[in-house]
Amino acid sequence: MQPLDPAKVVIIGEEPANGALAKTLRGGGYAVSESRTADAETTIAKKAADLIVLRLADHKGLASCPRLKSSLQTGVPVILISNTFDRSECRAEGLQAGGDACLAEPIEPSELLAQVKCLLRVRKVELALRESEQRFRLATEAMNGLVYEWDVSERLTRRSAGIAEFLGWRPEEVPTHSDWWPEQIHPEDAPAVHQHFGEAVARQANHCGLEYRVRHKDGHYLWIWDSNRIVYNEKGEAMQVIGCAVSIDERKRAEEQLLRAKEELHRANEGLEVKVEKRTRKLLEMVAELESWSYSIAHDMRAPLRTMHNFSNFLLEEYSERLDAIGMNYLQRIDAATQRLDHYLRDLLHYGKMGRGELPLREVDTTTLIGEILATYPNLQPPKCDIKVRLPLPRVQANASALTQVFSNLLGNAVKFVKEDTVPEVSIWAEEKPGWVRLWVEDNGIGIDKQAQERLFGMFQRLHPSSDYEGTGMGLAIVRRAVERMNGTVGVESEPNQGSRFWVELKAVA
Repeated sequence: MQPLDPAKVVIIGEEPANGALAKTLRGGGYAVSESRTADAETTIAKKAADLIVLRLADHKGLASCPRLKSSLQTGVPVILISNTFDRSECRAEGLQAGGDACLAEPIEPSELLAQVKCLLRVRKVELALRESEQRFRLATEAMNGLVYEWDVSERLTRRSAGIAEFLGWRPEEVPTHSDWWPEQIHPEDAPAVHQHFGEAVARQANHCGLEYRVRHKDGHYLWIWDSNRIVYNEKGEAMQVIGCAVSIDERKRAEEQLLRAKEELHRANEGLEVKVEKRTRKLLEMVAELESWSYSIAHDMRAPLRTMHNFSNFLLEEYSERLDAIGMNYLQRIDAATQRLDHYLRDLLHYGKMGRGELPLREVDTTTLIGEILATYPNLQPPKCDIKVRLPLPRVQANASALTQVFSNLLGNAVKFVKEDTVPEVSIWAEEKPGWVRLWVEDNGIGIDKQAQERLFGMFQRLHPSSDYEGTGMGLAIVRRAVERMNGTVGVESEPNQGSRFWVELKAVA
């Protein structure tokens, strides 16, 4: 911690006795300078004195004291020393001339040091008070408000100078009577303000705060926040109120603008909701019409395809001897294309069925359901493949018909997409999670590239030529749509040449 600089004392006088005074003051820890009377003002200016000791040759020297006092910084104390101050009337004249203390010669060193210490302490307090007052004044001006003190019993109010910046009134224009402020409160707000303050006093609250409008000198009103402390006497009566009022006008305007914006947004949203509802209803009608139309088209197209297929078979069976090899090849290609198109239409019907109408969900025994699938489909039975089921399989919330379609497609892909001369090996098992069941179908097939997995569940997504693996590219799209209609999810884990693991996650039975 840095030591404080010693106070600076300037001794002014013509006589040799200055030396004894200087010695005493230096012994007391002060920085002392000496000056002749003629050089006093220059010395004081250079030294920035904290205290002056003025030695007077006689009583007539008092005339120089007012001039000296006017040349000093505000609050610098002056001690007058003279052999005439042994009389009370002379000391009174010295104090009236501007001295802060009068000492009679001969000087007692302890008395001198005590006077110096006392006057410097008073000056320190005065400087701190002046600095505090300046900070207080700057703070009240900076906050765009005013500070007030209301003497309730005398009905008088003192207000800070900030009222000029705040409400346009100069301090001298505002009466000190406490009735003036209530007259400035907006008529609509005045009853609430009086009631709020009255209730605070009735319960002897220490604090009272409220926002309201107050009139500016030019006539318009400002929103303010008025916060104060209430002081009570022994009887519980309010005696003094000290408070601060600051402007919240910008905040209030912003709140009003925000409120208007919200109201406009609400009206716009209401209009938008009506438009969205109308357009959604129209869109749903259009989608329903398109689905119905596509379903009818797909269904109706299957009839002529079946006719083409049947007549192609009739030609192959009854007229094959009359056709040469080229004719037979053409006829077989027509029949194959007819069947392929029929498969496309059948899968489109299945896909549309998963998106149309109600799909009620009930408790489904997956062990029984998968067992029935394996027993029904010839391509899922030995020796064509080896399918193992790890029992038991939990029950799930699902639609039995849709879940049958899901697993028939997943198992059909599992035994189809394998390398040539490889016996398909498939495992089925389940994992239980809180509230959910994940059913797995793992195969030893050709696997799926990571990039291809992103589009795997889309419509007509074929990853291999139809000459290598038959199919329409609709099977997994049907799976995804069915699972999502049952409030579930579907996914895959796979690497090329390392098989695939498809999973279906559905809600467990509570």
